[in-house]
Amino acid sequence: MEKQLKIKLGVVKRTTKDVYSYHKEVEEETAKLPSFTDEFKIKQQKESIAESKLMVRDSKKRLGTALAELKAMVSDNIAVETSEDGAEVKKAIKEAEEAIAME
Repeated sequence: MEKQLKIKLGVVKRTTKDVYSYHKEVEEETAKLPSFTDEFKIKQQKESIAESKLMVRDSKKRLGTALAELKAMVSDNIAVETSEDGAEVKKAIKEAEEAIAME
């Protein structure tokens, strides 16, 4: 696999993990919210959740860009699809698309 393709693939994989990580953080922080009774802590928690949601949105945007670049590179290089690395690329593309579609 050529160097640029490996780099693009790495970016897609890493950013996909970021999306899942931030999404999980939003869920965890939201689940903690009912346990707070102090108004200040509730406000802090809501701010934390809002910040995490922004990170999810930002990560999805970055992932969309990286995914488009990877797809363009793969479509320009037909040999990748038939190589053993093609399966890894296809898997990364599928996971990235699922992460972007996640709400």
